[in-house]
Amino acid sequence: MLVIADSNDICAYTQVVNDSNTFNDQECAFFFGLPPTIMFEDDMEGGTLLYTTDTILWQHGIPTASVINTAHSPDNVWATVIDGNYPNSADGYLYTPTINFFGVSGAYLTFYYWIESEANSDGAFVQYSVNNGATWSSLGSIGDALGFNWFDSFVSTTPGWSGSSGGWVPAYYKVDVVSGYSSVKFRFGFKSNTSTTFNGFAIDDIKILAPHAAIDGGVVEIVTPSASTVAGVPVTVNVKIANFGTDTLTTIPLSYAINTGYPPQNGTWTGTLLPGDTTDFTFTQTYPGPASDYELCAYTKITGDPYKGNDTTCVSLIDATGIEETAQEGVSLYQNTPNPAADHTQISFILPEPGNCIITLRNAIGDVI
Repeated sequence: MLVIADSNDICAYTQVVNDSNTFNDQECAFFFGLPPTIMFEDDMEGGTLLYTTDTILWQHGIPTASVINTAHSPDNVWATVIDGNYPNSADGYLYTPTINFFGVSGAYLTFYYWIESEANSDGAFVQYSVNNGATWSSLGSIGDALGFNWFDSFVSTTPGWSGSSGGWVPAYYKVDVVSGYSSVKFRFGFKSNTSTTFNGFAIDDIKILAPHAAIDGGVVEIVTPSASTVAGVPVTVNVKIANFGTDTLTTIPLSYAINTGYPPQNGTWTGTLLPGDTTDFTFTQTYPGPASDYELCAYTKITGDPYKGNDTTCVSLIDATGIEETAQEGVSLYQNTPNPAADHTQISFILPEPGNCIITLRNAIGDVI
């Protein structure tokens, strides 16, 4: 069954032989299909991409308030006071990072919300900016046909939600109003008056979904390095690339960068990558392992790719400079004792047979000592 990214009807019916009354054979239902490409996603777990300047009102974590006391998908949410009621005279915002909608149309903002507020007075709302937050406008109106479970009342003079949703509610809105802009942000706001407070407003599992693009690719995994590197030792970067689009890709320019000031390195994959397929690529340029923990990011730079949110994958790496246990063909090298050491230390090792060996020690920046 082909589901389109819009309104869909599905019907089921019987085909009974000799059925003389066909008027009661069929039942139909309506459902809405959302587009498949994820431009942006934050499930609130393992860190979060959303941010706020009002940390007293907006809080990230496990909800433990009297009513809003569970996440839509465990364990974390963003909420107005994670463990109690919002304050009087609240007026604060929760922001997305900047998102590029250049060349994008038919996208949807989707999320789950739970509201428990003073009806027709306190409440939440969503706004958008096309100039990186310089100015803001309301995203839609009460009962807007472009949305589902969208605004139901005014919060002060702003359309939004108030009252009680009775639990987690899915919501989405078609955001064609930001199509073609490259510096788009969304923000969730909450306002309250000077009396009567409740648990407030919580959101979880936010996504921005868009239709498939003809040209769309990205790095989906950094295969190596995967956990650690050694200071001063050359590091080879191997990544997995995916074709998210509907066209076959034959040339994919890529880069990787580390957050230590070392210049980005470039490469180009060539071949035939069909829609939905993945392939591996190894950069010819290595980099020296830093003498500290760091982050490595790899990303595609495909001309005509409108979706930048799925281009990049990053991995956190640690500096593993030092002596560690290893084994190869019967050779074992063990951790030195004492560690840390001052004027002396003992290093134990096992060889498969008598013979000479060389042990090389390096300092924290990789120099031989």
